[in-house]
Amino acid sequence: MLNKIANTMAENLIRLSGRNTDDEQMEVYAYGLECLLNTLITVSILSLWGITTHTLMDTIIWLIALFLLRHYAGGYHAPSNLMCIFSSVLLGILNYYISIILPVGTVSICIYAVMIVFCVLFAPIENHKVTLSKAKQKYYKYISALILITGFVLQYLIPEQYFLSYTYAFICCILLMVVQNLSSKCT
Repeated sequence: MLNKIANTMAENLIRLSGRNTDDEQMEVYAYGLECLLNTLITVSILSLWGITTHTLMDTIIWLIALFLLRHYAGGYHAPSNLMCIFSSVLLGILNYYISIILPVGTVSICIYAVMIVFCVLFAPIENHKVTLSKAKQKYYKYISALILITGFVLQYLIPEQYFLSYTYAFICCILLMVVQNLSSKCT
């Protein structure tokens, strides 16, 4: 469904611009719009959730942390837009409950050390849509580990609830990365 909407939007935007485009360029525009719509829907739903539960800042921090690390580390991609939106929203909503259940003292250097090891071993995860050169892979791996190290250091500078939000986002990202790595080895 989002694919159809994105294709229609791309066709209309190209028609309005008056430019001539080939089919390959049209696909790139449509794919970009599809990604944008997917992200906007997810962010909108989670923002409404954050407003209704009075945890908007926690939700925004979770989203930023997840998007940031996921950009560099990669990870599992759902087979459809609907599944992607659903799973992202579910993970975002779980952030609310994790922050209630998980006491801050349980998040330690050990958890961050394990996440950094997973990043060093597996990041970045490539997929059929993203191919990286060896230099870019090394750079993304370095940035992924640096994001995690920065997150660990930030725990001493920001309120506990926000620390839990981005730590949970990092854990989600690492799990998605591991799932993608294991599923690609099984096929």
